[in-house]
Amino acid sequence: MSVSEDLLFQVNGKCDVLNDFARLAAVNGDDLAAIRDPDDRPDMSDNPDLAELANLVDTIVNDYGMGTDDLDDPVGFYMTDSVLSVEYTMAYDGTYLGAQLTLAYGGPNVYLDTRTGVVDGYWGGEHCSRSVDPATCQVFDDRCAEYFEGITPRVDWPGSAQVSTPAVIMSQANAQPTMQAATSVAAAPAPAVAQNVAPSVARGM
Repeated sequence: MSVSEDLLFQVNGKCDVLNDFARLAAVNGDDLAAIRDPDDRPDMSDNPDLAELANLVDTIVNDYGMGTDDLDDPVGFYMTDSVLSVEYTMAYDGTYLGAQLTLAYGGPNVYLDTRTGVVDGYWGGEHCSRSVDPATCQVFDDRCAEYFEGITPRVDWPGSAQVSTPAVIMSQANAQPTMQAATSVAAAPAPAVAQNVAPSVARGM
């Protein structure tokens, strides 16, 4: 498999997983209660939609080692288990605008931008991208917005072209946000992007 094919495979795989977790998060409580326990499920021969959801639950639980309690918040589980870091984009007044989730790093690098709904993959000099379902992007953007609410940003305004904004890194071990300073240059009042730029080789430049 060439780098391009492997990178496309990785990006498509991340998109599919994001879509699956978002879909699982949208399952209503009654359906979830019916399919939660694989040993105590009703006859689904006349309910193909519920059978498909049960299959989705089994796949995710087996692939990610989720416990039954994790099914109550699959997005939170994915953010803790699989997202390597979260970088927020905020306006000068501290308003949340979006986030970039690092889904893979070091060969290839894969990111989800919740402002665009696009998953970008970089590997060497290669790059490819794919959009996730709009509903999926909204689910993860809403969760990032919730996390951001607990953060007090520091903005040096006015007086300098250099604006300090927080880059929030989500610990993979316990999903607790920690502050890390970042600086972006702004020439006029416009949204400031808090971004830890990966090495140029990693970004495919």
